Amino acid sequence: MRIHGWFLSAILLSASGPALARPAARTSAVKAVPAATVRAKLAGAKDCKLPYPTRCKATAEVVALGPGAAAELMKQVTHKDARVRAAAITALAELRHEPAGQAALAMLKDSDPDARGAAIMAAGELRAEGALPALANLLGGKSVGDAMLAATALGRSREPGAMDPLMRALRHFNPMVQASAARALAAIGEAEVVPALAKALRDPKTSRPGRLACAEALGGLKHPDAVPPLVEVLGEAEHALVWAATEALGKQRDRRAVAPLLNLLPRPEMATTVAAALGEIGSSDAVPGLVRILKEGTTDVSLLQQVFWALGSIGSPSAVAALKPYLKDEAPRVARWAAEALGRIRDISAGEALLGALRRPEREVREMALWSLQEISGKTWGEELELWEAWVYTPDR
Repeated sequence: MRIHGWFLSAILLSASGPALARPAARTSAVKAVPAATVRAKLAGAKDCKLPYPTRCKATAEVVALGPGAAAELMKQVTHKDARVRAAAITALAELRHEPAGQAALAMLKDSDPDARGAAIMAAGELRAEGALPALANLLGGKSVGDAMLAATALGRSREPGAMDPLMRALRHFNPMVQASAARALAAIGEAEVVPALAKALRDPKTSRPGRLACAEALGGLKHPDAVPPLVEVLGEAEHALVWAATEALGKQRDRRAVAPLLNLLPRPEMATTVAAALGEIGSSDAVPGLVRILKEGTTDVSLLQQVFWALGSIGSPSAVAALKPYLKDEAPRVARWAAEALGRIRDISAGEALLGALRRPEREVREMALWSLQEISGKTWGEELELWEAWVYTPDR
């Protein structure tokens, strides 16, 4: 089985990623770019591993020629060199040249997999009449490479009509097609896809890549119905799946996930990821569990940094007492992390401890302590210690 070479990497690009920058459509007549100029630019673009403008400077230069290059590009979609055909249809899609939509559909039968792959992606971008059923047909076809690209293209179309074939593709025999379909559904972003993704995530018959992609997709959709299936996954043995569900629950920012995540916090291999998710959720319910890590004196520097960040993100004054001692830590970076967290919490009771940090010899600690004092007080006194002392020790401040 042959899967597209230079276009297979397109599957690794998130279907929910930002749309590529494209020139605004013009309604007035445009001046044609000389054919020789267009062909010269294409000659460079055909050698790119991926012809997308964000990945290929030569293709970006073709697109930069503007709508005036479209007429010659339309001629080049039938070029004898498959890579020229691929670069030409990609540029036309970026230019949003509507007549190229039918050209892309015709190229779906191209004998070269790279040119066909470019046409699949262009068909999703241009959304010509008949594009959705044509891509859905490829999604259920014999070629796994075509199916993967078709799923990505359907997601990039952002068309609600693409949801049904993509939801069916969650049961595809190939794990990577399942994963591509899940990410594409997240790109469309409609609430209707949540039950299908949740069902596929729960189904033990869904492949590991498919379940991982479903967890990722549910996290991106931010829907309350996505929380229960993600929480269920936290009890599984597969580390990668638990990790993906943890990250997804952080993106959901739903307090229902706090207690299940706190249960994972004692697991060393999960603690840093869990702390990050708890910080994103931002519930004060997580503070006791995070503070416990500080009191236990973890030697994991990455975990310690993440806990400081999470406490700062949650912003609960109940964390201040646990953070203040770290302003005296012999490691400057630890003191700096603690100072930043206190500045984000903005509780006035941290003032005296931050004043002490302002006297430390390390510049990075002093600068962070100063920033935190400014955040708490609203004052901008620089390193004027006398002014800060007066503020800290003035009862009615």
